[in-house]
Amino acid sequence: MEINFYQILFQILNFGVVMYLLNKVLYKPVMKMLDDRAKKINEGMSQAEKNLKAGEEIEKTKKAEVSKARKEASAIITAAEVDAKKKADEIVKKAHEKAKEEVASIIKAAEKEIENAKAKLQKESATIAAAMAKKALEDALTTKEIEAITKKLLAL
Repeated sequence: MEINFYQILFQILNFGVVMYLLNKVLYKPVMKMLDDRAKKINEGMSQAEKNLKAGEEIEKTKKAEVSKARKEASAIITAAEVDAKKKADEIVKKAHEKAKEEVASIIKAAEKEIENAKAKLQKESATIAAAMAKKALEDALTTKEIEAITKKLLAL
């Protein structure tokens, strides 16, 4: 067995050509495809992280807005309750004033009726007194004296 340098040289040359062809045809395109794929995966992962952070920020903003809306709603409800209480107090106050006015007008009407009744009663009592005096004095006094006394009594 002897070493054939031409065959070794040919084998080295053959190995070099195969390596060159494999490198050009297979290795570089496959590596480029794997690099592109890794790049896409990394971009997708970074985009997913950005989306996750954006989602968290949106969630925080949403919670803050909901909290703010609840506080505003609470303030609006409190203001409405205060306003309603003021209006209720005003209505009650107006009702009391109106009731007082009605009571005062009823009292005035009753006092007026009492005065009218007193005046009517005085006239009637004067007429009755005059009639009684006329009856009692008819025998003792003259008609002119009775009329003068009657006029005097009616003038009261």
